[in-house]
Amino acid sequence: MTIEQRQLIYIDYIAKVKETDDVFDTTLEEEAKKADIYRSDQEWEPMLVAVGESWVVSGLDKALIGRKKKEEFEVEVPPADGFGERDPKKIVVYTRRKLLEADVKEELRPGMVVTIDGLPAVVRVAGSGRALLDFNPPLAGKTLSYTVFIRSICTTFNEKVRALIKRRARQLAEKKDLFRFRKKNGLLTIKLSESEMYIKDFQLIKKGIANDVFKLLPEVLIIHFIEELTNPFIEEETTQEPATESPPPDVGLEDKE
Repeated sequence: MTIEQRQLIYIDYIAKVKETDDVFDTTLEEEAKKADIYRSDQEWEPMLVAVGESWVVSGLDKALIGRKKKEEFEVEVPPADGFGERDPKKIVVYTRRKLLEADVKEELRPGMVVTIDGLPAVVRVAGSGRALLDFNPPLAGKTLSYTVFIRSICTTFNEKVRALIKRRARQLAEKKDLFRFRKKNGLLTIKLSESEMYIKDFQLIKKGIANDVFKLLPEVLIIHFIEELTNPFIEEETTQEPATESPPPDVGLEDKE
């Protein structure tokens, strides 16, 4: 199977700046450690990509089309298809007064990153009561080099739904009995336990899951998030197993979990 537009795939990659051969990003733990960009709070595993949906830089996105599972390849990405060209207009002089108005009070040094009106900027020059700030992305104007490993392609409906949920809420995606889908009316039901309702920003997470599913799985017309709570005041010895309903007849192997 070759990769097509809008397919969901998992990839590993090593991303370098071509001019310096410095690794600036990777999904591989050992490569991150070698490049001194390792973070203990990051999950080191293949990355989910919806091909052609701008989940990665444009040059890499285009290079994925037509590839095959288990394929390994390299691609060079020019600035126009990466993080853009450098824009001289984004290099701005800030006086000490303007910096204080932007709540930047610390002493600035070249190479520092400050935030102005929610935008990060690199301090290029500092002194004499002013600073030269560069609002260009750090990799703007750079040619990039990617080494890519196609790990897997999501082919079944169940794989796709679970992958999209995992992208937004890893702990939720690990559940076995997570969702059901009815082909007849396009209804996807996602079951939530009480503990999952307390995940930080979960309302935004649910919205993100719904947006991804509707965009990439057109057979889904409606999504129900079912929040299930059990009565904590019923003593354990009197609690009976709740009756379970048989799956509706329009739920097949491809359509339920």
